[in-house]
Order: sequence, then C-alpha cells, then structure tokens
Amino acid sequence: MGIVVLVLISLMAMGMVLRRLRQRGELTFTRVQPLKIPDSDALLLLFILSWLMVIPVGAWFFPAVSIGGVIWLFRRHGIDARVQWGSERLSWGKLVGLALWTYLVVMGLLLPVSWVMDQLAARFHWDMAPQIAVELLLESGSPWKVGWLLFLAVILAPVSEEILFRGFLYPLLKLRLPVGIAWVLTAAIFAAIHFHAMTFPQLFVLGLVLAAAYEITGSLALCVGIHMCFNFVSAGVLLVIKYATV
Repeated sequence: MGIVVLVLISLMAMGMVLRRLRQRGELTFTRVQPLKIPDSDALLLLFILSWLMVIPVGAWFFPAVSIGGVIWLFRRHGIDARVQWGSERLSWGKLVGLALWTYLVVMGLLLPVSWVMDQLAARFHWDMAPQIAVELLLESGSPWKVGWLLFLAVILAPVSEEILFRGFLYPLLKLRLPVGIAWVLTAAIFAAIHFHAMTFPQLFVLGLVLAAAYEITGSLALCVGIHMCFNFVSAGVLLVIKYATV
C-alpha cells in the first residue's frame, strides 16, 4: 500500500512539474539532436546486431558490439558523443534524483498495464513462461553465475541498450521520420528485441518514457539511470522469490 501511495504522489508531482515547464516554454522536446550518419553505415551496424540476436551465442556479444559499434560510428563521422548524449547537462545529484523519481512515475504507468496483461493472460490462457534471462536467474545455483547475471541485467544491459536505442537509433530515425513516429518505432523495437509477448506492453511504455526523458533533459545518462533502477528492482524481486522459496 505504501508503494502505491508513493507512486501516486510521484505521478502527481511529475504532472505539476511538467505543467510548469510547459507554461514557462521549457518543455519543447528538442534537446536530442538528429544523427547525420549515412544509411549504409547505420544499416551495417543494425544488420550485425540483428545477426547476433539470432545465432546461439550472439547474445553474449550483443552489448559489447552495441557500445563499440555506436562509438566507432560516432568517431568515424566526427560526432562528439559527450555533446550528442548531453554528458554535462545534469549534475550527479540531479541525475540520481531524477532517475529515482522518474522510475516511480514509470511504475505508476506500468502497474495498470501489468494488471491488464495478467487479466488477459488468465482469460485467454496465454503462455506465462518468463523471459529466458529470468529463468536463468531463478534456476542458477552458483553465486558467481547469479552475480554475473545481475551485472548483465543491472549494469551492462541498461548501458548498451540506452546507447543503442536512445543514443543511436532514436536520433537516427528522428532525422528521417516525424518525431512522433521515431519515438513510437524506437520504443516498439526496444520492446520487441526482448522476445517476450507478455512484457511487450510494459517495455513499450518504458521505451516511450525513456525517449521522453531524453528529449526533455537531453541527457542519455538519465535514461541509463532510469533503466538501471527498473532492472535493479526487477532483479531484486526475483532474488527474493528465488531465495524465499529455497
């Protein structure tokens, strides 16, 4: 009950802040600069990443190739990643505070979505099998393996996915498509690559919020922080379930 109250308060506070920013003309959604990278180079990187997702061991290399490939393309075309991703836009204090606050807002949006999906799954007898990463974490008995999976989930995945989707794909599409379409399409692809139908709506909403946070602040680090909070709490709940049932 306390969590629900906290989420509601955060939602109301966020609404008040966004309204004030809009009244002052600061809520313009123009802080993310479109990426001017040739289609051939962008498609090559996306093809390699798509190929990694379908081969058996490719997923282990996906984060490294995402980060390395994007940074390589930036250097190749003279793009300063620190400027593009707004590395100096937010102080550490504001970054942590906004990440935690936005995470609570995200949870306020996701709770009803999750409830609807649970009701639909029960009504139509949909497959409730968890994601592969969740199964690995729940079934692993080695502390070292659990620690490695937590590192992947809480640190490496948020960093690589935010660099790829919000830091690269979104501004790339923004140059070629209307902003709204780029926003929705990026969130849809982000949700789809997790290959789990039951969590697609929740991840889609998360992707929309992350892009909005990026546009409002111009800070990719904020997106990483929100994503880390989301994965950290999700992993923590799984660990409680795992060890509480031992």
